[in-house]
Amino acid sequence: MASPLPDSDRPLADDASLVDQVRERIDELLRSGSYPPGSRLPPERSLAERFGVNRLTVNKALGRFVDAGRLTRRVGSGTWVTDAPPPAPPAARALTLVDVFLPHNDRVGEGASAMLGRPGVIEGVHDYFRARRDPPVRTALAYFRDDAELAAALQRVAGEPGTAQVVWWRPGALALAALRALAGRGNPVCLVDCREPACDTHLVASDNFQGGLVAAQALTDAGRRRLAYLTQPLDQESLAERAEGVRRGALRADAQLAERILRDAAEVPAALDALWAAGAPDGIAASNDWIALAVLAELRRRGIAVPGEVALVGYDDVEQARYSDPALTTVSQDFAAIGFRAAEVVDRAFRSPAGPHRAQLLSPHLVRRAST
Repeated sequence: MASPLPDSDRPLADDASLVDQVRERIDELLRSGSYPPGSRLPPERSLAERFGVNRLTVNKALGRFVDAGRLTRRVGSGTWVTDAPPPAPPAARALTLVDVFLPHNDRVGEGASAMLGRPGVIEGVHDYFRARRDPPVRTALAYFRDDAELAAALQRVAGEPGTAQVVWWRPGALALAALRALAGRGNPVCLVDCREPACDTHLVASDNFQGGLVAAQALTDAGRRRLAYLTQPLDQESLAERAEGVRRGALRADAQLAERILRDAAEVPAALDALWAAGAPDGIAASNDWIALAVLAELRRRGIAVPGEVALVGYDDVEQARYSDPALTTVSQDFAAIGFRAAEVVDRAFRSPAGPHRAQLLSPHLVRRAST
């Protein structure tokens, strides 16, 4: 009988975050002593074959160790284990305050996850510390509108003793510089919604790849094989992973898939014109419920029956999705659970600052209604 593969050689699961899985495997290799300080790692191509992933995934995973100071890249020579591990941040005293930074959005029609997740995350953080009680920890909530406001907010709390931060991350050059400075001073930081590949921090988020997979499967389970996916621009990792999940779901079912990128729901009529010009889909998924509800209204205006002619799936489970006609099938994320886990992460990180940074991905679930 063949010997079981060691953890670092087992094939990776299709539906999880591959970068995080590869990162964990590399961490196992480094901790095992297989590659001691001063040694060179195998080439990225060899690691990709070993883990059963593509080279880009390995490159991203290695980059996090480079940022953390555990590996170094030498041009023309490869990736090397540093001669000494980076110093651990100084131990903190007692955690007394957790700052929560969430995006502000005045435009409900474009709010999607920001509008939905805003109360859920802060409620989850409050619930965790109410249950914990001893010693008491206060929470402070602040909203930001753009990169500059987020950067200024992070700069204000940098270096404050006894604090940790939960940040609904929105990438930006100013915010990234402030985040690096914050983490460099030993503040435990947990990002929610999406990660920042250029800065090694804790992460708690929905498994957006799995969510996209669930959305596509809802359509293919309904017998639809000509699918379309309408999405916001894929400049955020969460949206890019969501789109990749939809692609994987369509591929598994041997279904056709057309994709259209739109900035907001106002572009839905033009997107549908383009889809119908190329061949009418019989199933449509959208990256948020606001786009899906706009699709539903436009299909009704054109006399196209849902779900008779076109099945429709949204994402986020906003309140309006329950009362549309027909009620919208959608993918729901548990933002309160994300907030609760994020609070637990920074609490533990404060007590054990030398511990590894981890990513926790919570599985979204399908809320099946009449549109499929």
